[in-house]
Amino acid sequence: MAIKSGQLKEKTDYQAYILEMLRDENSYQVRSADSFEPGYGMDTELLFTFLEATQKDALTRLEKLYKDKADQIAALKRHMEFFNTHPYVASPIVGVTLALEQG
Repeated sequence: MAIKSGQLKEKTDYQAYILEMLRDENSYQVRSADSFEPGYGMDTELLFTFLEATQKDALTRLEKLYKDKADQIAALKRHMEFFNTHPYVASPIVGVTLALEQG
């Protein structure tokens, strides 16, 4: 998509051009700012879309533990806190945390 002479006169023109390029050429999803949660730096609706596409087994276990979507989101947020560890040790920590979550 070529930029035509005089096409980007205003800041909003440039922003619209960038969003159009991202959407059309990179499969970017343009979303409203209301769906973004700044505390977590993410859109929880897109998180569940991603989980359904890539980690169906883990999501199924989460759905068995928590029937309500709000409870599922709360559980995910609970486990998104930063913790400092070596990558080799992260898997056991996450596994133990899941076991504790299951009760």
